[in-house]
Amino acid sequence: MDLTFRVNTLAPERYPSSSFYLHFYESQDSSEGPWNLITETDRLGTNDTAVLEDFLAIEFSFERLQWFKMEISELSENGVKVFKASEIFSIAQICAGPIIFPMVDQSGYRVSEVEIWSQLRDRTQPIVMQLEAKNLSTKLVSSNS
Repeated sequence: MDLTFRVNTLAPERYPSSSFYLHFYESQDSSEGPWNLITETDRLGTNDTAVLEDFLAIEFSFERLQWFKMEISELSENGVKVFKASEIFSIAQICAGPIIFPMVDQSGYRVSEVEIWSQLRDRTQPIVMQLEAKNLSTKLVSSNS
C-alpha cells in the first residue's frame, strides 16, 4: 500500500527556522512503542503545502494491528532537531479513507495539519498448483519435500 501525505503549516510563525521535517515510525508491539524510524523527509518549508506522493510503501497485515507515529521537528540554531508535534494512528484508520490529523505542539497550539491517504498497489496474483501422484517410489521422493 502506498501512502501519500499532504502537510499544511497552519502557524509558520511557530517555526523560527522556517522549515521542518516529518519523521515516520512503526511499532511492532502497540501504540505505546517501542518506535522504529522508517523514513523521514528532507527539509520542508513552512510557507508551502508539502505534498509527498507515494512517500511511503508499507505491507498491510491482517494478522495484527499496525501502529505508526509521525513527528514534526525543526532544526534549532545549533543544528539539533527540536520536537514540535506528533500523532499516533493505526493503518486501519488510513485504509478507511483519507484522514486529517491536527498536529498540536506541547503548548496546545495547532501548528500543522497532515492529511494521509492510501492506494493499494497492483499485484500479480499468485498461481496455485496442486499436484497428485500415485505409486511413487520412496527412492524418488526426497526427504526434504
